[in-house]
Amino acid sequence: MKTNIILTVLLFLTITLQAQIGTTYSFDLSKAEDLKQIRIVSSENFDVVYAHIDDLVFRESPFIAVSVRLEGQRLDDDLTLQIHAKDDNKTTVSYQTLHHFHESEEDPSRIFVSELAFLDKTTSHIQVVCKLEKPALAKLNTLHIRVFNPCNIPPVTTEPQSILGACDAPPSVSRSVWGANWGLTNNVQYKSTPSYSTVTHLIVHHSAGPNTSTNWAATVASIFDYHVNSNGWSDVGYNYLIAPDGTLFYGRGGGNNVIGAHYCAKNNNTMGVCMMGTYTTVAPTDTAWRTLEKIFAWKAYESNINPTASAPLSNLGSIPVINGHRSGCETECPGDSNFNRLPALRLRLGAMVAACRAVSTQDITSNLSAVILSPNPVVNGTITLKAELVQSEPLNIKAFDALGRQVFEKTLTDKSLLINENLDISHLAQGAYIFKVMAGQSAVSQKVVIE
Repeated sequence: MKTNIILTVLLFLTITLQAQIGTTYSFDLSKAEDLKQIRIVSSENFDVVYAHIDDLVFRESPFIAVSVRLEGQRLDDDLTLQIHAKDDNKTTVSYQTLHHFHESEEDPSRIFVSELAFLDKTTSHIQVVCKLEKPALAKLNTLHIRVFNPCNIPPVTTEPQSILGACDAPPSVSRSVWGANWGLTNNVQYKSTPSYSTVTHLIVHHSAGPNTSTNWAATVASIFDYHVNSNGWSDVGYNYLIAPDGTLFYGRGGGNNVIGAHYCAKNNNTMGVCMMGTYTTVAPTDTAWRTLEKIFAWKAYESNINPTASAPLSNLGSIPVINGHRSGCETECPGDSNFNRLPALRLRLGAMVAACRAVSTQDITSNLSAVILSPNPVVNGTITLKAELVQSEPLNIKAFDALGRQVFEKTLTDKSLLINENLDISHLAQGAYIFKVMAGQSAVSQKVVIE
């Protein structure tokens, strides 16, 4: 019977980080200079690696983001990884068991990239505990600990814009805001030349992180740093990210139709949107779900995607075009609470996009020489329609809300060529609407804002 060995590696590092900074501490167990920082203790049952980072000073940060990258052999065999957060007295105040990063495209037997852990800003000491329960097979070669402090990224939100139509692109926080420390822009990728493809599928993810944060912009920055410096990608993997408060963040650089890194090497022809948080049992907020609807409605309309259809993708065959991460990978992402809502989402998006296409059909104005809706914005519940017809025929007016639903209709049957009609729309709430004025085969569409 082979004798098993406990390998205890104690790495004592003293750092003081006062400003925004990301630091990776790497240790190669085959190098003599790295072995000087460790000591080995023997036992019989398993191998354990303890790594300590001491004297952290992150008091101005909203939190500390930490991830671990292990390189070796057979690392998928009963590996347990924990991170302990300690206070100034080195007393453990919290600990998390870290699983394999669900977006990683690495071979988990050789490279284990942990989930991203968010620790309280008062954390002074970090202990990483790696337990290998099959030491005769598993072998650890290198250990990397990434510590990130997003202290100078301001919290931001996106305010709803009442002038938006159902299929307009919703406002998002740009990369130049949450990524100011790297000089990011929406149209430039961080480390490489972007690649593009025609988007046919819209994929929902969750970050599998906390559902609360005092600073979601800092969370996005941490995910970017994690994807680039722990996972080795050229940029953040998701095209967009959504906070529980509904704020939409512009993700991967390169602009529209850029290929991301989120779908297990099947990224061509996809757009990935991450719902920040964990939605295995917790439902997403209504506000966040409305934002997901808006970004998907815009992209489906813009790229002529039928949200209720299925289409071929990579080696998966034909799958629904609105889908979750688990449809193409072995993962629980985007969580049951998100995934189980996708059938209803497909139907809702189908109605929204169909309505957008109905009201945005190219206007034919042969019998409508002038159409004016005033005032715009509307403030008193009444809007005046002035129209001039070439020949007399009934005039039909319809209005559609931001979700594409018809909310108003009136038909004028008088024989006048000059129309001056007050329309009572006091039942309509504040927001943006599309009014469509039709006379026979002629039609004119106008956006109207009610304040």
